[in-house]
Amino acid sequence: MSKYTILLLAVSMLGLSGCCHCGCKGKAATAAPAAGPVTVANSSDVEANLGKRVTFVGEAANAKLSAMVHTKAMMLYCIEIPDWPDEVHGKQVRVTGVLARTDQFKAEVAKDGSISQGTAGGDELLRDVTWELAD
Repeated sequence: MSKYTILLLAVSMLGLSGCCHCGCKGKAATAAPAAGPVTVANSSDVEANLGKRVTFVGEAANAKLSAMVHTKAMMLYCIEIPDWPDEVHGKQVRVTGVLARTDQFKAEVAKDGSISQGTAGGDELLRDVTWELAD
């Protein structure tokens, strides 16, 4: 190998491993802090943010499946919350969680044509939810 190749490899390796003397552990000192959750307000926001941590503000309501939050534009199940406490039901809440779409709760049709209880499928929901009353 030529001296130039060795020098190029050494510089590349230093660039990949980051700085080793300032305690930054390889992260750029000017790196911006991680962004907080994205706020979703309609179905196009949902499509763009599936699998991400999001925030949604709406009215707290209860459904058979779980607690939910809704606006005129959309609704999300808060799947890990069985139902809202009486003092929260009907009030505006801010929920934050990981946005998902699932057929897990879709009604099934048996061989005899009977239909089980369930949803239409494609349910939009939040997992790992935290919440607070909205201002």
